[in-house]
This record gives sequence, structure tokens and C-alpha cells, in this order.
Amino acid sequence: MIFRAETEVFNQRDEDEYYEEERFFSWYRIKTVMIGSVAVIIIGSLLVSLYTQSQYGGTPFDSLFGKTDKSKKDEGKLAYDKQTKIFIGIIRGEGHSRTYRKQVYYIERNAGQLYEYPKDMIEVREPGQK
Repeated sequence: MIFRAETEVFNQRDEDEYYEEERFFSWYRIKTVMIGSVAVIIIGSLLVSLYTQSQYGGTPFDSLFGKTDKSKKDEGKLAYDKQTKIFIGIIRGEGHSRTYRKQVYYIERNAGQLYEYPKDMIEVREPGQK
């Protein structure tokens, strides 16, 4: 007849032998970490792409795959307010805004931040033009 205490001792020995056999840098552990890392990178890049597509109308990968629009004639020009004729900043792009629900310019201010301004509020001038 086997007592309960004896079976626990046998179980403890089996667990000790199992952990002694498996090395810290085993192929199974390395494979698990690599697969997990690749999955996290893929999921993260998809989430970043979805966010930037919904917020800014393009993904960070558009420039890598040549999907940039070369026909934007106002990029790099100066933006002035139509009513007050005050300089706002440099136009860095254009797109459709979800907040204004119309076409906007992305204008870089002096501090380097991009702001959205509706196109109908902006006067575009060439650099050097007064």
C-alpha cells in the first residue's frame, strides 16, 4: 500500500528531474521568444499604420513603397492668414480633416509642430514674395 506522502516525494523527484534536463537557452525557448518578437513587431506596425491612416490619411510605410503624391504644388510654400495677412508657417502637406470636415493644409509653425488649417482660410505665397 502506497501512502500519500510517498507519492508526493515521487512527484517532487519527477519535477526536479524535468527542470534539470531543460537548459536555460534551449531551442524551444529561443524559438518561442523569436516567434513572439516577430508577432509583436507585425502587430505593432499594423496598429501604427491603422492609427496614422485614420488620423493623417497615410501610413509611415507610404514613403518606403513609393506611394507619395508628387502633385502637391503647395508644399514648402508660405502660409498666411487671409483675413489678417499674418504669417502662420510653412505648408508641409495637405489632406482631408475629420475635425473640420474639409480640405486642410498641414502647416509647420515656428516651434516645429504641425497644425491643420482649412484651405479656405489660408493664403499661399511663394518664398521671397511679399
